[in-house]
Amino acid sequence: MKKEDLYNSIDSVVPNEVQKSRMLKEILNPKMNYVKTKPKKLVIAVIAIFCLISTTVIATNIPAFQSLLEKINPDMVKFIKPVEGVCIDQGIKMEVVAVARYDNMVKAYITLQDLEGDRIREDLSFLDYYSIKGAWSGRWSLIDLDKENKKATLFVEAENDKKFEGENLIFKVENIFYDHKKYEDYEIGIDLNEISHDPSYINATTEQFMSWSHGKLYGGLLSEEQIVPILSPHTIDFKFSNIKTSMISNIGVIDGILHVQVWRDTAFDGQGVSIYLKDSKGERIDADTTITFMLDELKKIKNPEYSYYSEYIFDINTDNLDDYKLFGDFHTSKQLKGNWEVSFKAEDS
Repeated sequence: MKKEDLYNSIDSVVPNEVQKSRMLKEILNPKMNYVKTKPKKLVIAVIAIFCLISTTVIATNIPAFQSLLEKINPDMVKFIKPVEGVCIDQGIKMEVVAVARYDNMVKAYITLQDLEGDRIREDLSFLDYYSIKGAWSGRWSLIDLDKENKKATLFVEAENDKKFEGENLIFKVENIFYDHKKYEDYEIGIDLNEISHDPSYINATTEQFMSWSHGKLYGGLLSEEQIVPILSPHTIDFKFSNIKTSMISNIGVIDGILHVQVWRDTAFDGQGVSIYLKDSKGERIDADTTITFMLDELKKIKNPEYSYYSEYIFDINTDNLDDYKLFGDFHTSKQLKGNWEVSFKAEDS
């Protein structure tokens, strides 16, 4: 058989729909491990022909696409199409590099590269500040990090409840979070024997709260009409070293119940805080009730879309506060606000 005939016979092999579905299920998996091995001498001729075929398909001379091919399963190459879509904001470059579609699934490879600093890291996250417009649902995962070039490669999956018909899909990110740090079993350093047993407080109802959790303290349930005393907001500023996003804003005993109020800076998203006690045996004691709320301009409590304050209420024996110490678990991260948006078509591969 002549080389040209062999080439044409291989090139004419086209998988049917069932085979395509099966191959896509196995191949379109970014977590799949694969190893590049050297071909044996007996198959050098066939390998050379397949390389030639691949070259005719992907000879787009797009550097980002060529770089992607080194990072993904080689079997994936025949299913993806190169795409050039770039958005740069805050010194971060987002680029959609390649797309594959089959039926109601679209899978895209998108890169994020820091052109100015060192903000693209392994702990990259978007929290809820990303979306895939035009799809019923979507998700993403980090499949490669090029530390030298400060570039992350993302595998983005979009699904629809029906077959895609060439729609434009938009991958959008509004906040990038990085440099995540956790501070666990952080001893706060407040002497509970020194706190006030007669602090100023406000009576409020659950209608004024953003959220609340409840235990045995309020009979296991807080009704809308039930009055709950909470500390007057922000009468002190007890700051934590190394943690700039929150502080103790008030603490005291109301009617024999320990209240600890924490203020959180709403300029920083992606932060977490949990306050608890440890007894003399070192055992952790979580709050019986936790309430979140904020203030309006008149310093009245109201129910907001985003909370400024959390109040932790502990049902313990406040006559023996020297048996307890105050601790916290904190999660912090750096945040970069911007508007990154790239679009691509949901076309057949």
